[in-house]
Amino acid sequence: MRLLPVQDCRKGMTLGKSVYLNGKSLLLREGTVLTEAALHKLSRIGIQVLHIKECPLEAGRAGGDRFKETMHVLEMMLSRLYDRIYRDRSTDGLSDIMSNCRDAVEKLAVILKNGPQLLKPVVWTALTSDTRKRHFIENALHVCVNAMTFGLRSACLGGELHALGLGALLHDIGSLRQITDSNQHPQQGYALLKHYGLTHLATISVLQHHERIDGSGFPLGLKAESIDPFARWIGLIDSFDVLVHGREGQFAMPRHQAVELLYSYAGSLFDFADVRLFCSHLELFAPGLNVRLSTGEYAVVTDVDKHRLRPVVRVVRNARGETLRRTYEIDLSQELHIMIELAGGREHVINREEELMELAISASC
Repeated sequence: MRLLPVQDCRKGMTLGKSVYLNGKSLLLREGTVLTEAALHKLSRIGIQVLHIKECPLEAGRAGGDRFKETMHVLEMMLSRLYDRIYRDRSTDGLSDIMSNCRDAVEKLAVILKNGPQLLKPVVWTALTSDTRKRHFIENALHVCVNAMTFGLRSACLGGELHALGLGALLHDIGSLRQITDSNQHPQQGYALLKHYGLTHLATISVLQHHERIDGSGFPLGLKAESIDPFARWIGLIDSFDVLVHGREGQFAMPRHQAVELLYSYAGSLFDFADVRLFCSHLELFAPGLNVRLSTGEYAVVTDVDKHRLRPVVRVVRNARGETLRRTYEIDLSQELHIMIELAGGREHVINREEELMELAISASC
């Protein structure tokens, strides 16, 4: 079964789940074949997503397609949450939005269970020009996916994994409220989500995700074992996401430097076992990442399958910064004397269109 935005549904599709208005009045029964008129009416009255039965030909679709579909649904729900709470200062329609979030996170759990459980870079670009809104949506999606992947590595299944995903997705919902003390946003989020019937596992992780094991966190100043494990995980993963993607007015940090920083806080802010487990399954050097080698040369990561910490790179500039006419690859798992010194730094990123074109041409020679 697929979960799709109404605008992506087409006539002839079959409903996999009955549609209700405000969770009460039945609009269409499960098994109904959709028509153009029905889709137009559903869109007009504010129905946002539909459960669609898959035909046999669609059942074998790639997991990546399912992942993108589900992420699009979650992005749309987060966008509506932002508009309702932050822009309109209203809670109208939140019940339906929360219900759709639950369904989408459940779908995401199934997709992630069947995929590789390596913490790969999740870079989702929200379709909005509002910087604050974009950061809210992207951070929520990144933390949700990475927290659920981390949960799978820690043997979380069923309802626990679902609660972890919901808590991670909505961990900063309290920041959308108009409050004078930002340190109170976990309590605001906790109260809001509790009102809409989210489980204790989900809501407590929202309340405690800024607590730190040395007691320096907020809003309650809890220590060590007093902090819910899911809240510890979400707090750790949220901190990592802020480091590697930045926020308003902040620069992003290369992933390997962010890992070093997390380890420096292990045992004080973060649980050491959590940091070790999270970082041990983290893909640090994603294909396409620009790096500077200890030889002074500049390269692009091309393959991480052989060794996550010692990838294959393609050298594209010499130590003087000159673009090479013919690029070449180095397998760092074999050339142990060569190290990656910097990755993704602003002064080292090759981002001009003409240079990228030149590199693509030279790589094919």
